[in-house]
Amino acid sequence: MWRARIAALLAIGIGLAGVLWTRFAGDPCARPNVVLIVLDAAGARHFGAYGGDPATTPEFDAFAKEATLFLRAYAQAPTTIVSMSSLLTGKYAPFVPADGVAYRAADEMSIAEVLAGDGYATAAFSQNPWVSETFGFDRGFDTFEVETSKWAESPETAPIVAAATRWLSDDPGRPFFLYLHLLAPHAPYAPPAPFAGRFGFDGSVRTDGGRLLEHQQGSRPLTAEDVGRLARAYRENLAFADAQLGSILDRLREQDLFGDTLVIVTADHGEAFLEHGRIAHATTLYEEMVRVPLAVHWPACQGAAPAQWAPVTEVRTLHRMIADATTRGVVGRAPGPRGGLARAMVYDPFRKKVLRSVTRDDGYKLIAATDGTIELYALKDDPEERHDVSGERPEIVVELAGRLVPDDAAFAATAPPKALDTTTKARLRALGYAADGPPGRD
Repeated sequence: MWRARIAALLAIGIGLAGVLWTRFAGDPCARPNVVLIVLDAAGARHFGAYGGDPATTPEFDAFAKEATLFLRAYAQAPTTIVSMSSLLTGKYAPFVPADGVAYRAADEMSIAEVLAGDGYATAAFSQNPWVSETFGFDRGFDTFEVETSKWAESPETAPIVAAATRWLSDDPGRPFFLYLHLLAPHAPYAPPAPFAGRFGFDGSVRTDGGRLLEHQQGSRPLTAEDVGRLARAYRENLAFADAQLGSILDRLREQDLFGDTLVIVTADHGEAFLEHGRIAHATTLYEEMVRVPLAVHWPACQGAAPAQWAPVTEVRTLHRMIADATTRGVVGRAPGPRGGLARAMVYDPFRKKVLRSVTRDDGYKLIAATDGTIELYALKDDPEERHDVSGERPEIVVELAGRLVPDDAAFAATAPPKALDTTTKARLRALGYAADGPPGRD
């Protein structure tokens, strides 16, 4: 039944596409190209534009000056499948069952399917094996490629970037949607020259996903010195990712596409370095894991846009923003909050509990867990979330607790699980995930 309904909607969409094409033929403002670039595990605080060392992210920082920089953007989960499902469908992914397994991308119409139905050429290039056909992310894309090699002989020839730029060079003759998902700065923190060693990482600790998983499980404690070394290695890997971002942006400019293209740069989640006792990601909802960079370059012909956007923003609202810009030809409403809230959720597989958070525009953030734990932070005064003020502001706890879970209409439909093939298992093990167990914990 649901497939028949989707088919009917697609048929209607294709019919409307013809009307829109006739109405806006020759007008790039009405049907701009869209480029979505996601850096994996890239926390906002590590970027120069957000107060980090500007030597780490010069390409992003320069791009942000030509774009709208969203100062308080939040992913809907510190895990790839859930976060990217939310971004691509515009809905909260329903992936917090008792065992915490997130099997596949949400069974909901994605922005790729919307744009494909509107006559767009669509392509996706991913370095992350979670963002693959196995997990349902290929829906709506004419071209979908997964290339897990991080680089070839030099950072200028990263296979995934080369594939995307080749696709850009082949003019599809119609508006396009390009989604590029880079693995870096996700572990392993092992970039090529000239980034390796740039910020003083000496190679004295392992940075692969398997070793980080041991740290997560507590089987291999870290010293303060080790954490510092890992953080330096991560910064080097982020600098490598930033250079890849620069390569894509340069290609858009070389092909005279940048000016009138909607270009979005963001991340699926952040990365922790024991700020709250955990490392890497996928276990907590503190700022280091869910606050992400977000910069949006609007088509020049659509008019002026703000240099910065201060309200709390959910990354899932990018779905609506892309739809607005491509079907109406207007910058119209940067994807700020409706109601001024950002929600996130995660299942902590080590402590066997579900956590949910809600962050309000005034800076109050509530984190609640199924074990009864409640924490409230006043981010404006305490951006590092060191002081739980739940006992001091019970009225805010009550108000935010009632807003932790959105209404049912905001949730995407659940997709069925799918068995993992040998290649996918191998790719996930290389990143440090227990691929023989239930899939989808990242």
